Amino acid sequence: MIQKPQRATLARMDTGEVIEFLANPHMLEDSKSAVYDEPEVDGAVAPPLKFKYGGARSIQFMCRFISQGNVDAVTKQVEFIRYLAIPVKPKNVPPLAFLTVGSFQMPIRIREWKVLYNNWTPALKPKDITVEVWATTDYGTPVPPPQPKPANANKAKAKQNSKKDLIKEVQSVTMR
Repeated sequence: MIQKPQRATLARMDTGEVIEFLANPHMLEDSKSAVYDEPEVDGAVAPPLKFKYGGARSIQFMCRFISQGNVDAVTKQVEFIRYLAIPVKPKNVPPLAFLTVGSFQMPIRIREWKVLYNNWTPALKPKDITVEVWATTDYGTPVPPPQPKPANANKAKAKQNSKKDLIKEVQSVTMR
């Protein structure tokens, strides 16, 4: 059975511009690496690994744009992706984008792209284009997950009664 290509979106967070594309073929690669120290241990079969640091989470996906009559619209969508790889001031990093493919949603910064021209009009304008994109996730400063709130503790201070106060209380109770 032939699967229908998934519709996906790519949004530029600073301008709010959004493009829609076909996630075709049905491929999205999500990878992450980690670096470990391997200290030497005499007589050990294998060294114990000690976590050093984690690498960036990388995303690779393909966007497909097929002209439905307006060939220039396809070119504008490809240019949108190209501009997402160009650093902007003041931080000198590519603009933050938001990728949505089905239920997969992630903030990304595009590192690399490659355009494949699949089909042309008689006037030699591209009408079927596939763009391969390599990106890195960007979560900014990690926000710790919400912590459970402690149980409500009784913050009222116990009243320190002196002997005189206790005697007055006892007398007032017993006199009734």
